[in-house]
Amino acid sequence: MKDKKSVLSIEVVSPMGSVFSSSDVVFVKVKGSRGDVGILPNHTNYVTSLGAGQMLVRFSDKKEESYFVDGGFLEIRDNRIIVIAEDIYESSKEEIIKKERKEAIERATREKLSEDRDVLGTKKRIQDSLRN
Repeated sequence: MKDKKSVLSIEVVSPMGSVFSSSDVVFVKVKGSRGDVGILPNHTNYVTSLGAGQMLVRFSDKKEESYFVDGGFLEIRDNRIIVIAEDIYESSKEEIIKKERKEAIERATREKLSEDRDVLGTKKRIQDSLRN
C-alpha cells in the first residue's frame, strides 16, 4: 500500500450523481478555464473553474482513465480532489480530441460572428454620421 503522502483521493460528481471516487490516484490532468492543470500528490490547495476538455486520471497501478468534462469546478485540499462537473463521461482519447476540436470550432465561429456584427455596426454608424 502507498503511504498517504504519495497518493491523492478523488471524488467526481455531476448533476446525475456520483461519477466515481478513488483513494489510489497518483496524477490528474484537467482542462482549467485558463489552461491545463496537472495535479500530483502534495499539490497546494487550489480552486478553479473547468473548461471543456479531457480529464485524465492515473492510478498507482499505472492504469489510466480518460473523461470528457464540459464545465464545472475543481478543488484540491490536503491531497483530496473534488470535481463538480456540469457534464462528464468516460471517453477514449480520440473522442476527446474530436470533442475539443468541435468545441474550438464552435467557439471561433461564435467569436467571428460577434466580431462581424461589431464591424457592420461600426460601418453603419460611420455611414450614418457622414450623411448627417
